[in-house]
Amino acid sequence: KESAAKESAAEEKLNIVMKNNDCREQIIEDLQTYIQNSHRSQLEKRFGPGPNYVEVKVFVQGRSRYFTLQIVSGNIMPHTVYTFIDMVDRKMWDDSTIVYTGNSSVELVHNSPDGNSLEGDMTLAFSEHSNEFSDERNTVGFTGRGQVVLKLDKDSRLHSADGEDHEDGESIFAKVIIGVSTLSFLKQESNAKKIPSTAIESMRIVDLTDDRLKQYGVIPY
Repeated sequence: KESAAKESAAEEKLNIVMKNNDCREQIIEDLQTYIQNSHRSQLEKRFGPGPNYVEVKVFVQGRSRYFTLQIVSGNIMPHTVYTFIDMVDRKMWDDSTIVYTGNSSVELVHNSPDGNSLEGDMTLAFSEHSNEFSDERNTVGFTGRGQVVLKLDKDSRLHSADGEDHEDGESIFAKVIIGVSTLSFLKQESNAKKIPSTAIESMRIVDLTDDRLKQYGVIPY
């Protein structure tokens, strides 16, 4: 609790500093480094050394289907990874929604299928970047404005439901490694726009053995 309070205070201070144009860049950098180090430590304590995997259960085309995300190393993007994994661990994504945005992407929206906003903050204090998944299809990232978008095609940008592209501000932190066929159904719905959204039934952190990863052509870390 004490660590979480310090992190929250640091993020609040960072937000204040970033709004003050007279503050030096070094202050911002120091605060970001503090938050990154804190989240890197919390990832290790709560979820182990990684890599982390998240199974997503969605209801699409009349039945429940699954896909699994491989999360980028917490050493590379500790603030981004911790923010997302913590939300999954607290079941904040359960009974939320995927919205079809067009431009070969879908947005994971923190609303219930009936349109009501769910509790909990899902924004990043600042963006982090990695080239690990940046040029691949079937990747997930935070936009600069805090939306979480699943990019279905290699060359598409993170395009959220507000109608804006977010190429400059995207923080891509995960890739779909199992259940790509489920994404085909999502893409069919997105292209046809038969329905405005799909229900996310749950997200869970899962353990995957090296043998199972190899079955799907994934090279273990």
